Amino acid sequence: MKVLDEEDEEETDVDRAYLRMVVDSVSSMDPVVIQLDSVGEYNIYERLVEHVHGSLPVEGVLAEDWSIEENGRIYEFDLKEGVQFHDGREVTADDFVYSWRRMAESPDTRNADDLFDTFEIEQERDDDGELVPDSLGVEAVDNYTLRVELTRSFYMALDQLASISFAVTPEGVVGDI
Repeated sequence: MKVLDEEDEEETDVDRAYLRMVVDSVSSMDPVVIQLDSVGEYNIYERLVEHVHGSLPVEGVLAEDWSIEENGRIYEFDLKEGVQFHDGREVTADDFVYSWRRMAESPDTRNADDLFDTFEIEQERDDDGELVPDSLGVEAVDNYTLRVELTRSFYMALDQLASISFAVTPEGVVGDI
């Protein structure tokens, strides 16, 4: 390995190896608050899919497989079994429903526009135009199947899901809705 010798500013050979990471500042650890896809949070949270090495198309992370129906309006994700949160509890489809509801309904959210403007996920609104709680088009079909319904198809839906905003968090750890 060659490294820059700080004293005489020359590259020198060394026997040891080390990793130096450059990460932008972390403004929050909560995915509903994080904006601009901070690199640090990608080292903490997992999503259904990601852009492996920044390449296309997305690949599954917590999603083992998925299907797209009704001309791109319905997505159904088969989750990997046995994946655990830091406390040993298994990650299920209900955790994604909770996490995405938090993104939509939390008073602290800065990322609801990812669901409503860019992604256009199905939802109900009351007479005042406010989101009806628990009306988001995200459903846990069973422990390992997540169903997502959009109001209309969106050609970059899977790419949108690779955003850190769509990370899964266990209920009760970072607040509640």
